[in-house]
Amino acid sequence: MIDLGKCTLRKPMCTVSLFLILILVGQSVSGQSLNKAIQLLKNKQSERALVILDSLLVQEESNIDYLLERGLAHKQLKHYGRAEADYLKALNIGQGRGNGLVYNRLGGLYFIQLDYDKSLFYYNEAIKKNPFDDFYYVNRGLVFEARKDTAMALRDFEYARKINKENSVAWFGVAREFRKRNEFDKAKLILEEGLKGIGDIEFYVELGLNAYFRGDLKKAQQLFELFLKDTDKSHARYYRVNYFMGEALLFQSQYDQAIVYYQTVIDHEYHRQSLNNIGWCYIQKQDYKTAFNYLEKVEEKDRGDAYLQNNFAMCYYDQGDYQAALKSSLFSVELNNKNAYSYVTLGQIQLKLKNKEAACKSFEQAEKLKYEGLELMKLKKKACK
Repeated sequence: MIDLGKCTLRKPMCTVSLFLILILVGQSVSGQSLNKAIQLLKNKQSERALVILDSLLVQEESNIDYLLERGLAHKQLKHYGRAEADYLKALNIGQGRGNGLVYNRLGGLYFIQLDYDKSLFYYNEAIKKNPFDDFYYVNRGLVFEARKDTAMALRDFEYARKINKENSVAWFGVAREFRKRNEFDKAKLILEEGLKGIGDIEFYVELGLNAYFRGDLKKAQQLFELFLKDTDKSHARYYRVNYFMGEALLFQSQYDQAIVYYQTVIDHEYHRQSLNNIGWCYIQKQDYKTAFNYLEKVEEKDRGDAYLQNNFAMCYYDQGDYQAALKSSLFSVELNNKNAYSYVTLGQIQLKLKNKEAACKSFEQAEKLKYEGLELMKLKKKACK
């Protein structure tokens, strides 16, 4: 054994040993840097991760791991062209963790850009490289789902579940496809089986959504509460569930409670629909000043939001300013002529302005768009005599 303490550069074996040690130390430092960058990416601290990865690639420009993680950093920063360049370079190198992963990353990059054809191509290639990776099938299933190809999406989610019974996302995908077909009982049975077998608390979210879209708002509320009770703000779905809790409460006319959950969302980040819905809650509470305060926050960023303009119209309508209400309501319909609620609001304003003919047309249009409120028949009867 060589005593490194007695080594000098004149001794050949010592020189080799010192050189190997330097290499190992360098690899250890690089590994630590890569792990730090990966952790930063998990926490969405993309710019800090990018600095580390740029430095690593200066030292070793053909390292596929570095390229893949830098591609992810660029993707998070929406530098899609740079992400694509890193992934394609990694693909051309064709070493390290294998091309299956690179193809998968490319599929995901094109998916978020809504280029479903390219996304599907690369997910197909990923599956060819590794036909037993359950997440590749899940990802391809999401592309089929986005293209509204329910049968193919369901096939991929089912196959992913067959490969790995512990893949919660595959279970969610299967249930979601049944829910889209209004087969709520099937979706519920699948989710309950998954909850029992896997125990992932996100099953409460999916069961809650299933109940919500079925119209069982009380049950949805209970299931969302179970999720929120056992998680915190660090969970990826925490704020989304708060939003749906607000929705479930709003539709039960529990406005004060709904506001609490929507407020949690907007305290975290700007969320147009939560702000709109808080405004709507305050309209129902006849607190128009507070309603305007929240709606104006949306107007600063999204003046061209049809729901916002309909809420403004309701605020003015309730306060008797029918001309201002008419202006906002017409703008709402102009922005989205497929929204039945906007036509009902417009018809009510036109009735107040004694324009029954126009009101009748508005209510008929709401009916064509399958407005579900029971009051439409009464309003139509009043306007269309």
